[in-house]
Amino acid sequence: MLKVIAAAAAALTLFVQPSLAQTASVDAKPSAAQAPVDPARLAAARRFMTAAHVNEAMSQVVATLLPEIMRSAAQSEHLSQEQLNLVTGVILDQLRADTPDLVELMAHAYANRLSEADLNAAADFYESEAGRHFIAEQGQLIQDGQAAGHAWSERAMPTVLGRIRALMQTPSFEHP
Repeated sequence: MLKVIAAAAAALTLFVQPSLAQTASVDAKPSAAQAPVDPARLAAARRFMTAAHVNEAMSQVVATLLPEIMRSAAQSEHLSQEQLNLVTGVILDQLRADTPDLVELMAHAYANRLSEADLNAAADFYESEAGRHFIAEQGQLIQDGQAAGHAWSERAMPTVLGRIRALMQTPSFEHP
């Protein structure tokens, strides 16, 4: 049970911040979140993170995705509703507690990828009336995006399955 729950939490974390999915190897270059960063760009990136309310956006993504992930884990591990609620609470509490660290890692990554001017322009947008409206709608946009993705996958699935069936009937499983 713990492996499935840990995997669910890890999957959620990896979805929330793809840069965390990178694993270091001996000869791997540091990720943008780990590389040295110009202090002025980092300050601009932190301003952007604050203006864009990235911490709240992360919480909304987690709140939107975690219930479905946990339902799936509960079904495969036969968890009771009480167990599911307990595990979900623990995961949510820890992810919320760790959000400031995630936002700081993201600020470093943004500072290494974007110029100070770009970061300040993006922050200016989020501090504008249009940006504040965008932020206010973020939760609903996430939900609408999930619904759109689900509808899209439902439409694509028959074609994908048909192509897979055709592929499986070819000699050596080659693409037709």
